Amino acid sequence: MFEVQDAGSQLIAPFLKAEPGQKVIDACAGGGGKTLHLSAIMQNKGKIIALDVEDWKLENLRKRAKRAGANNIEAQVIVADKTIEQLRNHADRLLLMVYSTCSILPSENEMQVMKFIEEQNGAFELINDKTIYPSEGFDGFYMSLIKKK
Repeated sequence: MFEVQDAGSQLIAPFLKAEPGQKVIDACAGGGGKTLHLSAIMQNKGKIIALDVEDWKLENLRKRAKRAGANNIEAQVIVADKTIEQLRNHADRLLLMVYSTCSILPSENEMQVMKFIEEQNGAFELINDKTIYPSEGFDGFYMSLIKKK
């Protein structure tokens, strides 16, 4: 009857600014904690495509989504680049361009984001980023909102 979630990870879904009726891709869905939170934020309207390379993780997500009544979630296994290519330019939001890690190390966070933006020759821009430190009462997390120009 309850879903136990890490408090810090629950700050990531709102950072995406998904709205009811939008199409959202969670490209690293795993067991679905952030996916379920996105569904709640979107009021179960629109569509969330939850992707992962491990089907067993998505099976757990499917069970959790059914139990939660989150009918706007479609779980798909990533099969090579084919799955990603079929979804190119077909979403309003992508939980991956909100880049997030469970780390506070700049080498895994800010430095990775800046490297990505530089390599994309101006096709993307950093809108906002945030580091959550364990001293704030959560596990350490980093998130950055990146927008395609």
